[in-house]
Amino acid sequence: MKAVSQAIVEYLNTNKHFECCDLYQLELANGSAYYIADYDKDVTVGGRTWDRGMIIQRGQVKAVGEPSVDTMTVTVACDREDVFGGIPFLQACHNGLLSGGILTLYRAFFADGQCIGRYAVFSGRTEVQSAGGLRAQLNVKAETQGLNQQVPLRIFAPQSAYKKTTDGDIVVSESDTVTMLVPLKPSNNVLLRLNG
Repeated sequence: MKAVSQAIVEYLNTNKHFECCDLYQLELANGSAYYIADYDKDVTVGGRTWDRGMIIQRGQVKAVGEPSVDTMTVTVACDREDVFGGIPFLQACHNGLLSGGILTLYRAFFADGQCIGRYAVFSGRTEVQSAGGLRAQLNVKAETQGLNQQVPLRIFAPQSAYKKTTDGDIVVSESDTVTMLVPLKPSNNVLLRLNG
């Protein structure tokens, strides 16, 4: 469930036709942040101005109920005038400046030409899929991306290798030098040597 302000709730409940747009907040790994509006003019909301410079199209957010990664594809059309940190946007993509950045998608609503509020739709880490010509395509993966990692099955891990600290954390014992992870059904060509 999305956190939505009371002004947006009243607006959605009382109007049949909505004026809205997408706002993109891109925070790069170097700490700089950029604010882009997918609208026909600059948008000011929350004391911040979102530029309408680049043309951004997004795909549908794919949310999955199983342990997987929620994703979104974003296509950015730009020219030499669109710069990030003094570098043209496409060059920034090629240099890896956008890799690992956090892109947050907001939906903003307008009444009588004034923005009445916004809410966060999606947030995730960016990966540059392609960049060339006048456009770049970004894959945005939700922060839960580690949930889709494959966990090895049938692994034996003796409990003596772990210890519980006084603050409740569980850590690997530093004094244990002989414990190893062994598949419960090892292959015939695997030779295990145990010291002890």
